[in-house]
Amino acid sequence: MDEKFSYLSVAHHIKYLQACGQYRLDKKSPEIWKFLHTIYMRSVLIFFVFYTFQQVLKINEVRDDIDKVMGTIFLFLTYTDWTYKCIIYWKKSEEINDLLDVMKGIWLFIFWEFKLFFYLFTYIGKYKECARLLSLRE
Repeated sequence: MDEKFSYLSVAHHIKYLQACGQYRLDKKSPEIWKFLHTIYMRSVLIFFVFYTFQQVLKINEVRDDIDKVMGTIFLFLTYTDWTYKCIIYWKKSEEINDLLDVMKGIWLFIFWEFKLFFYLFTYIGKYKECARLLSLRE
């Protein structure tokens, strides 16, 4: 078995997210499929943003009945959260794919070590710069 159980437990969830238009296709997919899937993802997002906007309008319409207001606010918050997750999945897809590759068993230790050292040296550089600026003030 060349794939680890940790990846296999997540793989079917990724397929469902892709089918719902919430997650991008693999890098290995043909360019035309990626293009068509991107159009599908954007159309699904537009649909849910439109539906969320309808819920905002409905809150004003049903403001006299507290039960309907609570139901409408629940739907509004649910779809706002869904939209936020879609945007995060799109913006952070490379990092998510890197984590999935690690779960598959493709070890990216060199990448992670490089990233860790980069952040560490950036932090040390900012610390030294702040210390230098504070010493100049005195």
